[in-house]
Amino acid sequence: MKPVYREDATKGIQDLIADSEHQHTSHSEQWIEERKKQLILKMKEDTDNKEYPIMLNGLIIVLAVMSLIHIINGIFLFAIVLVAGIAYYIYTTKKLKKAIFQLQEHQNNIDQYMYDGYLIKDTRFTAVKFAFLLFFPIICYMGFRLIEDSSYTLPIWQYAITAVTISSIAWFMFFSDDQAYLEQLDSEIKGLMAISKQIESNL
Repeated sequence: MKPVYREDATKGIQDLIADSEHQHTSHSEQWIEERKKQLILKMKEDTDNKEYPIMLNGLIIVLAVMSLIHIINGIFLFAIVLVAGIAYYIYTTKKLKKAIFQLQEHQNNIDQYMYDGYLIKDTRFTAVKFAFLLFFPIICYMGFRLIEDSSYTLPIWQYAITAVTISSIAWFMFFSDDQAYLEQLDSEIKGLMAISKQIESNL
């Protein structure tokens, strides 16, 4: 998934830091406030609020179905996987709701509102990323055993190596760009907030 936002404002922030160290200008203040509004708008335009929930829900549903099939076939160890998947989903859902509630409480504080918006994006990303890392190899493993070895006679390591390889490749395809984007976004938001505080201290 490729977010809408793909800008590098590092140079602009560095220039403003240098400027604010020497003098307080209305131009700097105006640029900072406009940049904050742009970031908030761009975060709202990103599609992660739709795509990440679909990915997480789909992953947990597939995990539950595959686990139930194995449980029905008499492999009750996968009941642990089923419970773990449901527990993880409940935990991440509650954490996301808490982050959204905090965002709604800080609508009158642009700095906190902007950072809370980032935290929501990071919470969604982290929830899907760790669900993918934890459960996708298990899903691959269960799928391989059902399709290729219904008698469950092949050694576990043959499935494990294939599952980890596929999940690693898929992780880089889906999440590497998003992780770089969030790191850049976090850096710019913190930079803007730091400059705002510095300008306020010089008043």
